[in-house]
Formats: sequence, C-alpha cells, structure tokens
Amino acid sequence: MVSKIHPASGRFVRIESRPWSSDLGFSRRMLAAIQDTKHNQRQEQTPPIHWKGVLLMKDPFSLAGYPMLLQELRPRTVIELGAFQGGSAVWLADLLDVFEVADSSVHSFDIDTALIRADHPSVTFHYADSTRPETYSRPLLESLPHPWLVIEDAHTNVFGMLTYLDGLLHTGDYVVVEDVGLPNQYGGPYQDMKRFLSETDGQYLIDTRYTDLFGYNVTWHVNGYIRKMHD
Repeated sequence: MVSKIHPASGRFVRIESRPWSSDLGFSRRMLAAIQDTKHNQRQEQTPPIHWKGVLLMKDPFSLAGYPMLLQELRPRTVIELGAFQGGSAVWLADLLDVFEVADSSVHSFDIDTALIRADHPSVTFHYADSTRPETYSRPLLESLPHPWLVIEDAHTNVFGMLTYLDGLLHTGDYVVVEDVGLPNQYGGPYQDMKRFLSETDGQYLIDTRYTDLFGYNVTWHVNGYIRKMHD
C-alpha cells in the first residue's frame, strides 16, 4: 500500500486524482496491535484507549486529526453514524466544550443502543439503521444547525447514507468516512465513497490537510476527509 507518488496539488482535490495508497507501511504486527488496542481485544476493565472509562475506538492518527478539524471547523453539530458504547461521542462533545463552540451538540446514531454506556449533556443517542436511511429522522436532521461534521463509522450502505445526507449538507460542512484505509477495506465502503464523490461531480472534495497530515494518506481514513464545496 506504500506510495511514492503524490499526484495532486492544492488543499482540496478530487478523488480521481488520489490513488488508494499510503506512505504508511503497514505490517501485520503493527496493524494487529492498533486494531486490538482500539477494540480492547484484551477485554481490560478499563480499555487501553478510553475516554472517561468508556472505550474510545480511535486510531492514533484520528486522535490527532479530529481535534484540529474541530478547532478549525467549529461545528455546531456533529453527527456520528455508529455509536457503539458512546465513548467517541462524549470525547467529541468535550472537545467542543474545550474549544468553546457555543450551542454545539453531538447526535450519535446506532442500530443497537443497548450497548451505549456513556452520557453527556450535549450528546443525544438515537436508534437508526444505515441499511434504511429513512430511519435517520429527516425533521430532526433539518433542525440541526450548521456547520456540520458528519462521521461515517457504521461502514454500512455508505453510498446510500451519503446520498441521503447530501441534500441536508451545506457548503463548508465536512464528512469523514472512517476506516477506509485498512488493507482489507478497499472494497465496499471505499468504493461506495468513491462512487458518491464521482457522481456528485466536484461538489465534494478531499481535504488533504487532514488526509496527508503525517504523509500521503497516513491515516486510517484514506481519502476520507471530505468537504462540501458547493451545493
């Protein structure tokens, strides 16, 4: 997956100019260690990566990138597709508090809300099923203030969900499609994302400020930091 070619110039670029490759040299040992830590495969009572004791399923590059993106974008609303135990939603809400983003909130959706263990006054957890985008309440979404940061972390029906959200996203909003950088993730989620970006014909561009922060696509989210440029 290692690339020595940096094919695009400028901060915001089309996906057609960005090969699915990375300067990050994956090894089985490194990949397994990060994944095991993210998912707490050792079943430690306090997960190795956690926020306030709740599992925080974020890789090292995301832990560095998201605070920078939040500080720059200052989103009024974060929409998370895939809550799991809720640790990341609370982490994001606390970061918004630290950056003093007034009247901000996090809305986190999952098909299994029974797993949620976290709580925060600015976080609301909702049931939704990404295989049926209509379960994401359109009246609710239409009521949420912009700018938005949408985090796709469910890895299910990515094209359908991005298409559903397209008409709700405003110029300047961001979408991050997570975990499309792993060696076994070139298939469905990445191809869904690429299809959406191609079919919207330049309305959404990749923000290389975040994909290439540590080198070309040295991220778990290869080509996955996306900004809506125009309606």
